[in-house]
Amino acid sequence: MYRYAILDSYNFVKEIVTAEEEQTFNAEVINAVDITNTDVGLDWIYDAITHTFRTPSTTELKPLVQKKKEEIKQAWLNEIEKVGMPIEGYNFNVDFGVEDALIWQESVHFVAPEVTEVEVRAIDNTFHVLPRNVYESIPALQKAYYAQMLQKKWELQKQADNAATLEELEQIKW
Repeated sequence: MYRYAILDSYNFVKEIVTAEEEQTFNAEVINAVDITNTDVGLDWIYDAITHTFRTPSTTELKPLVQKKKEEIKQAWLNEIEKVGMPIEGYNFNVDFGVEDALIWQESVHFVAPEVTEVEVRAIDNTFHVLPRNVYESIPALQKAYYAQMLQKKWELQKQADNAATLEELEQIKW
C-alpha cells in the first residue's frame, strides 16, 4: 500500500491518497510527496488535513500574499513581453509596452502619404500587412491596452492584499 500527500501551490496538504501500486505524478500538475515509508501516523495526517482548512494567521498569510503579488506581476510582464495586444479583426498581436507605443507613434510620420497599406511586425516576429488607417490607430490602442492591463494588475494585487484565507488567495488568477 502506498500513501501520498497531495499539496497545493503553497505546499499545504490538500488530501492524502492511498494506492495499491506506486504512482507517478506530473510535478507541474500535481505536487505530491510519497509518505509510504515515513513514520507518519494518523495524528500527522489529521494535522496535515486540518492545517489546510484552518484560516492561516496574518504572519503565515503575509509571505503568501507577497508570492501571489509577484506571480501577478510576472503574468503582467509576460502579457507585455510575450503575449502582446491583439489587433482586432486580424489574427496577430503586437507589442504594447510604453516604448513600443512611442516607437509606433513616431513611425506613423515616416510613412509616405500615398501609401495605403503598411507591413508591420507582430510580437512573434511575423510580418502582416495592415490598411494605413488601422496602422495609424495602433499607438492609441497600445496606450489604452497598456493602461487596461496595468489596471488589471493593480486590481488583482489589491485582491491579494485583501485575501483572508488561502482559498481566497488561490482563486486570484491573471
